[in-house]
This record gives sequence, C-alpha cells and structure tokens, in this order.
Amino acid sequence: MKPIKAADTGSDAPAVPPSFLDSLKAIDVSSLERLIAIRQENERIAQYRAKADAKKKDVAEAVYARVSQDYAKRAAALEQQSAPLRTQARAEYRKLLLWDESHTGEAIKEQRKVVAENPKDLDAKRTLALLLARQDPNSALIKTALEDALEQAPAAFGGKGKAVPRR
Repeated sequence: MKPIKAADTGSDAPAVPPSFLDSLKAIDVSSLERLIAIRQENERIAQYRAKADAKKKDVAEAVYARVSQDYAKRAAALEQQSAPLRTQARAEYRKLLLWDESHTGEAIKEQRKVVAENPKDLDAKRTLALLLARQDPNSALIKTALEDALEQAPAAFGGKGKAVPRR
C-alpha cells in the first residue's frame, strides 16, 4: 500500500484538518498507479498495432497474422489484469467519498467559526460557501454566503469595482 503524502504548502492558508489528512493516508493508491501503467502499455500496443497495419503489405500474411494475434493476446491480458485493479480503485474512492460525506457537517461548523472570528476573510467565506454547496447545492445559505463574499470583494481589491447588490 502506497499512501498519499501530504504536501507542505508553506502558505498562510488555514491548515487542512488532521482527520482529513489521516483519511488520505488510509487510501491505497497502488491500484491507480498500476492502472496507469497498464493504460500506458495499452497505448504502446496500440501504436505497435498501427505500425503493423501500416506495414501489412510489406510482410507475409502469416507473419502479419501472428503479430496481430500476439498484440491482441497482450491487450487481453492487460484488460484481465486491470479488472480487479479497477474494482480496488473504486473501493478506495468510495472510502474517500464516505469520509467526505460524514465529515462535511463538521467542516461547515468549523468554517462558520472561522468566518465569525474574521468576517472580512473572503477565502473563509468562499470555503464556507463551497462546503454548503457540497452539502446542499440548492441551499439559500450558499447564496447568502456568496453574496456576502461578493459584497466585500471590491474592498479587498483596494475599493476598485462595484459591490454586488443583495437580492
């Protein structure tokens, strides 16, 4: 199992909650890495097949048939190898989705605290709006959070531009 390592961004952005980083470490990406290698090999075989088709008239029919069958067998073997890997990759992706669904409410509460502590922080308001959108895309709370962020945007850019009127 090869876990994803968290990158140090070195920015002033708020840190990602440790529980999310822990969940990322639990995701096994080795199946994805192997699927990528299989896809690259399939592309290479497709290139070989194209070259064989282009040179078909220059070689004996038996040679062309043998080479074509070999490429077909290799492609079928790769397809057979990729089937369980795709299943494994989907299972790992589901783990990540389930974590996300179960922790969105918690993240919204934390982000609301950040916005309450610093009401002029546009990034915090945008993040809150995105979290709310993830939970309920048609929520009126999202529209309010986005409108608040947009109203303050001109001030954040030195007073240039117009404020967006509330609806």
